[in-house]
Amino acid sequence: MARITTLTLLAFFAFIAPFTHAIKFALPASRLPIPKCIWNAAHTHALVIVTANVGPGANQRVDIEILDSTPHRNVYLSKRDIKGETRLAVTAHGEGEVGVCFKNYLSSGMFVVTVVRCLAGNGWRYRHQARQGMEYVAHC
Repeated sequence: MARITTLTLLAFFAFIAPFTHAIKFALPASRLPIPKCIWNAAHTHALVIVTANVGPGANQRVDIEILDSTPHRNVYLSKRDIKGETRLAVTAHGEGEVGVCFKNYLSSGMFVVTVVRCLAGNGWRYRHQARQGMEYVAHC
């Protein structure tokens, strides 16, 4: 039976590490989300391949947009409601950076309840509710 030595494991990870490139981040949902963009340098006519793996989220829609940093702000691709693993490929038109931007929208009809405590007599009452961007506030 072969034994795996520390030197063998170290050599294996030293060989594999340069080939693995991934970014993982949280993308909070919102009615008017702020895009989260990742930028990387690209040469003219370079093939840019993006693999996005979007986890499930109740009443959420994730949109993706691929654009460049040229003065023209070329939008190479814009896709709505991506789910699961999605692979996208574009060719850069100019020298510069290519950005991949994500937005996570709350679906319409979704209730968002924010709780604010108001002192009322002996106890606390909870009053504050937002629905589809309209606020309904009960004053204490």
